[in-house]
Amino acid sequence: MNKTEKIIAAIASFLVFMGLFTPIWQILLFAPQYPGGLTMYISHNKLGGDVDTINGLNHYIGMKVLKEEDFPEFQYLGWIIGGLGLMGLATAMTGRVWLLYAFCVGLILLAVAGIVDFAIWLDAYSSNLDPKAPLDIGVLSPPIIGKKTIVNFEVHSYPALGGALLIMAGVLALVLALRRMRKPSASLAFLAVAFWHWGCNVGPVAIKYGKDTCAHCRMMLTDPKFGCEIVTAKGRVFIFDDLNCMVGFMKKENLKEADVSHKVVINYLKTGEFIDVDSAVFVAHASFKSPMRADIGAFSSTAAAKEYLSREGAQKLTWPQVFSSF
Repeated sequence: MNKTEKIIAAIASFLVFMGLFTPIWQILLFAPQYPGGLTMYISHNKLGGDVDTINGLNHYIGMKVLKEEDFPEFQYLGWIIGGLGLMGLATAMTGRVWLLYAFCVGLILLAVAGIVDFAIWLDAYSSNLDPKAPLDIGVLSPPIIGKKTIVNFEVHSYPALGGALLIMAGVLALVLALRRMRKPSASLAFLAVAFWHWGCNVGPVAIKYGKDTCAHCRMMLTDPKFGCEIVTAKGRVFIFDDLNCMVGFMKKENLKEADVSHKVVINYLKTGEFIDVDSAVFVAHASFKSPMRADIGAFSSTAAAKEYLSREGAQKLTWPQVFSSF
């Protein structure tokens, strides 16, 4: 292994060690009564976050109490991660290719075993519900990864920071191994795609008109010229059918700027295209006839809104002015 490869191996080793100090997985729950969401973090040796609150909710559906002592994995997972980190460090120091392969395979096996163990853990807790529980919700099937709606809760399950770091370490180790197999172009392409996927933030999602409902008024979205979204810092997406609903929701829930990562609105002239509210040009006029009668259209520029601004009584607004209007 050359110097550059050793440095990359050292970086991968560092990322693995960081997995010992940050949560590996996260489960987020959102519901109307918990708009800010509840989060449970899973580290290599403990549970964290809103575990007590989630246990309180689980009581109503008859799910077993989540207790750290019931997870034997917490006793040895840290040793496995630490051992892999040392293997990566040894790879960087000695340049031994067989150590690199062992490091790479070890990280892949850790990922596969982790997902399988997590699936078994979910099944054990969700399939053994107390039949005498206050609420009978039938078969409970939480997502292993991704999101799913269970009763009135939207459940999200994704890698946390520690998990993302371990994945990145695995990607780096795999790239080095592929390079040693004389497939540099494939490894570099894989690296680019992987880092793009894990590095990008959760952003706005496409609105499904005729299916999605407004998070504030609960009306179904039907007019593709209108719609707006808030994406929270935790990745929760709230969809609204009109601007007054979005503003009303923000004020009702007392959402602060630190709680929100994206605020976007549909471009009146381009179906499905989002515009950041801070850069959008808003035009207020009764002729828009928006779903909840905010009667405000959003445009990408003043030039794009020229025709509508020329209408008698039309008013040009900025986002702060829109926000203060409702």
